[in-house]
Amino acid sequence: MGKWSKNGCIKSASNYATKDDWIRFKKTAYLAARDNGWINICCEHMEKETTNVHDGITLSQCRKSAENYTSMQNWKKGDKELYFFAIEQGWITSCCKHMVEIDLKMDKKDFFRSALVCNSYSEWMNSDSLAYKFALKHNWTVEIKELFLTRNVTRWFKSRY
Repeated sequence: MGKWSKNGCIKSASNYATKDDWIRFKKTAYLAARDNGWINICCEHMEKETTNVHDGITLSQCRKSAENYTSMQNWKKGDKELYFFAIEQGWITSCCKHMVEIDLKMDKKDFFRSALVCNSYSEWMNSDSLAYKFALKHNWTVEIKELFLTRNVTRWFKSRY
């Protein structure tokens, strides 16, 4: 199918009970909804999925975990699951405010992970300002911009050819 409209995505999603099923059977519609910020509207009717290991984990729980560490690197080593979950949720800055180490010890993969959960470069920049500043300092922002551009160009190209 060509370019997905908002109504087309909503109609496509209405045929599925879970987001996982929608992704599995109509990934192009899901990606269009994700890239255009329509996910919440499209998935309103869907069942809450309980298969996610992280269901029910709160920002407060992530902060409590992070409080046991003085650096992001130590948190990553000590509680890898919650560390990456905090990145995925855009909570990393909030969880790490207390940490002594201002110069983050994240590697490029961590920044790409934190960016991948966002729909656009500007959304990532605004949702995780600490990671953005660190990426800026290390000249990684160009590569992260390319990630969003490539994802959008690939989607555009696939929709036409």
